[in-house]
Amino acid sequence: KNDIPLAVNPDSQDFDDMPDVAKKAAELMKGKKVAVIGLGKIGQEVIRRSPFLQQANVYGYDSFEGIEIDGVTVVSDIEEVLADADLVLLHNAGEEELIGGKELELMKKGSVICNMARGGVINPQALYEALESGQISQAGLDTHVIEGKEIKNYLVESSDKKGPKDYAIALRDRKSVV
Repeated sequence: KNDIPLAVNPDSQDFDDMPDVAKKAAELMKGKKVAVIGLGKIGQEVIRRSPFLQQANVYGYDSFEGIEIDGVTVVSDIEEVLADADLVLLHNAGEEELIGGKELELMKKGSVICNMARGGVINPQALYEALESGQISQAGLDTHVIEGKEIKNYLVESSDKKGPKDYAIALRDRKSVV
């Protein structure tokens, strides 16, 4: 029986009431810096309902100022929220590219990034290169399409592929990308 799904569903319980297997998983987040970008309804619900984030040092960033969330250090500078982050969760609205090579370099080496926003929020070439270098160890991508972008701007020649490959497609082929 796998009790972890019980810990992450919308009716998740407090840390003390979680099954032992979920507590062990949550303990991995203890002392880790988690950056949540996008503090609208979805970002706030993720923070509020995730028992795993209860163990982390959560920092938040949103382009709208004046947002306050209990237990979250809200900053007004995206570079500050990304600096030395172990995990970045993207929940922002819009299609504007927020994360490129410079931003990925700010994160802790070996960190993880999860994009639950739009495909164009992370530059796929920069993410591919960050995964190749080990700067980013893993990525979770909710979308693979480069929305509103010219696909020709994201081509890669890969020795293990025949012909040019789109970085967004190349990301799907990586074992470190879900």
